[in-house]
Amino acid sequence: MAFKFKVDRAKLPKDFKVSQKVQVTRMAPGESGPGGPTGPGPGPLEVRILPRDEEEREKRKIHYVRIIPDEGKPKKPPIELLDNSQVDMDAIEVDYDIDLDYVLKYMSIDVRTVNEVVINLKSGRNVILYGPPGTGKTKLTSLVCDQLCGKVPDPITGKDKENYSIVTANAEWSNFELIGGIQPTADDKGNMTYQFKDGYLTEAAKMCHNSVIQYQKPHYLIIDEFNRANIDEAFGKIFTVTEYRDKQPLLNKEENEGKEFMLPRDFRMIGTMNTDDKNTLFEIGHALMRRFAFLEVGLADPKDEYDRLHEFVMHKFITLGTDPETTKASGKPVDPGAKKFDYYDSDGEIQKVFDKLIRFLEEEKRPEAHKEIPRGVRTYRKLGTAILIDSMIYVINSRGIIPLEEALEDVIFANVFPQLDGLEKEDLINIKLKAVEVLGTQSRVTRTMEEMISRPSLSVFG
Repeated sequence: MAFKFKVDRAKLPKDFKVSQKVQVTRMAPGESGPGGPTGPGPGPLEVRILPRDEEEREKRKIHYVRIIPDEGKPKKPPIELLDNSQVDMDAIEVDYDIDLDYVLKYMSIDVRTVNEVVINLKSGRNVILYGPPGTGKTKLTSLVCDQLCGKVPDPITGKDKENYSIVTANAEWSNFELIGGIQPTADDKGNMTYQFKDGYLTEAAKMCHNSVIQYQKPHYLIIDEFNRANIDEAFGKIFTVTEYRDKQPLLNKEENEGKEFMLPRDFRMIGTMNTDDKNTLFEIGHALMRRFAFLEVGLADPKDEYDRLHEFVMHKFITLGTDPETTKASGKPVDPGAKKFDYYDSDGEIQKVFDKLIRFLEEEKRPEAHKEIPRGVRTYRKLGTAILIDSMIYVINSRGIIPLEEALEDVIFANVFPQLDGLEKEDLINIKLKAVEVLGTQSRVTRTMEEMISRPSLSVFG
């Protein structure tokens, strides 16, 4: 029986193939192996990688890989289907009439984008939201899923929880992480058993199956940073399963206790992609584009963002479970409806810092080539509202600890400068001129930008 394990490729023969056969034996407790003594308790697995040619086995040493069962972490119980006889159910009637005001309360976004997401989900499509960092792609998916999937009781605590799953993709994903596969498990006595372990998508699909039966609500899967995964390696089987849900099972009989498990008809996936994250992205192929609706989430309307950012900041404070010390000290009520940032202080200093940050980031008309004119960061880089929210939370929390002007410089270094990497020299010169205009010639931001421009690499990281 095959199972999944990870090894140090540097220790393997150059011509080793993933499909090559291995011999598995158990070492006795305390027995020495290629990796040293196993110590007390059940011994690890000893895996011998067998050369494909028998003559080669005699000529060279057998290569060893040690797999030590993880017995310290509690095993997550498998998700049991409430009605395993109904592995393919008819779709239920989902209420797709969402409250747009609920979405707009927490983010600044074009209503048309929200409607596109909902209509595609209603039409049976999986969706991928793409756009610049910080535009609220993941936030939008959670706000939509809050309404379409609702909340359900947690089986352990009994408290209501979100009825959707969220995971973050990475380059090591394969069919094993997404669908599942055979995994060796050691019991307390060191005996090995081999069980099928559900992947992220399979777990979410089973939750959808149960949610439909119990609550008549779907359960969705949100995949953040979707394009960090190797699409062909991780999603190959999913392409067929999602298109032919009534014909191609997600799990076969051997993987699901003797019964095929079909992907629920009400199950949806929503992925998010940062379009500026080009260094870590896998290529998006036509197979994926045909099976997912790709929807762009652009930058917020500048006026709406400016007028309501104080509300978004307060919502983030509430989510974090922290109230600004200035609000507590002044005894003023937390009032997200107050004008701008005035409810954080009595002198308007925080509002002044916010205005400076907005001016430094301002999107303006690009100057003609080789012309040195002050221009805000957003002229050259699309930065979402989330960067402003995080920056202002830092500024507000800094009050009474460090000068607010210093806090403003801190957030520019932490949140804005990393986005400047890769810009042309003339673009950096124009942003530096904007820093002089807004922050002054002696500010840390201005001086650092002068250093960046003088470096051959033009990099913020030296």
